[in-house]
Amino acid sequence: MNQASSQPLSRKRSRYEDPIIRSMDRFTNVLKEAIDKTTEILDKFAQVLANNKVNENSLLANDLQKMQLPLSNQIHIMQKFMQKSEIAEVFKTQPNEEQKFQFIASILSGAFDG
Repeated sequence: MNQASSQPLSRKRSRYEDPIIRSMDRFTNVLKEAIDKTTEILDKFAQVLANNKVNENSLLANDLQKMQLPLSNQIHIMQKFMQKSEIAEVFKTQPNEEQKFQFIASILSGAFDG
């Protein structure tokens, strides 16, 4: 009986002392640490992107307020900007206030609906 019970124990012990298994355990730990670090960095990056988007939206809203548009029009324009970011990008590239105002008028007239 002792021989039978000691044999599985020795197999178990040799299995944990196997250099390949130790190496795989180390690799698993290194991989886990790398994944944890990557997740942490991606979380920070997502937070920066979210903050930038909030700042960008604030700047757009300020531009619309400067135009003294009715609030309902400002809300409509901001909804368009959020639905299609390329519309906001075109707005930002307008070189002067008059062209920005004309661009806003085209949005309000339905030029970008559809």
